[in-house]
Amino acid sequence: MFNVNEEIPSVRPVRILGLMGIAALLVAVVIAGYVFWNKTPPSAEGKLLQVRVYRPQLRTDNNSSGEAAEAATDQDGSLVILTPVRISNVGQKPLNITEMYAVLKMGNSEYRSFDISASDFPRVFKYYPELSSFADQQPVLRNTTLQPGAAVQGLLIFNYPLSFDQWNQRQSFKVTISFAHAKDLVLTSVVPGELATTDTK
Repeated sequence: MFNVNEEIPSVRPVRILGLMGIAALLVAVVIAGYVFWNKTPPSAEGKLLQVRVYRPQLRTDNNSSGEAAEAATDQDGSLVILTPVRISNVGQKPLNITEMYAVLKMGNSEYRSFDISASDFPRVFKYYPELSSFADQQPVLRNTTLQPGAAVQGLLIFNYPLSFDQWNQRQSFKVTISFAHAKDLVLTSVVPGELATTDTK
């Protein structure tokens, strides 16, 4: 027979305390990094200069009856959101814009829309001439680099498969500007046309 006490080495208290110390140190480093990152001053500031909500009208031929045209329009559940924005680099390093999207929150649901590409801008104003007042505004381009102290102003366009009634039930409308190696810039608007608040995450 073998001696259990000899064959199975005991775990020494010193070793247990050492492992616990290492674990505590790792947790402290993670917490310190989280606190430092969240206390870092924002690199960017911005505004939603306007929020224009447009419901595209279905095109019907001249032979369509008024009732048919009205019914067709009622079935068109689509909204185009135009948001001129201004983005400023208030940090010490260049900022590169990588992504832009908007989130519409209603109750427990969130609807995300990425901005349309610059190549689609001409088509928007061709199909919807009612928006011609925005046609002279340049889009904000991905991969735009903002040097410290610089700013860019331009137009973002989003699309949602929703109705006006659903839009009016929203809790918030937020536009997020993402950068490479920097915090996102979040611009929040609750009421169309109001100036937005600036937030970072």
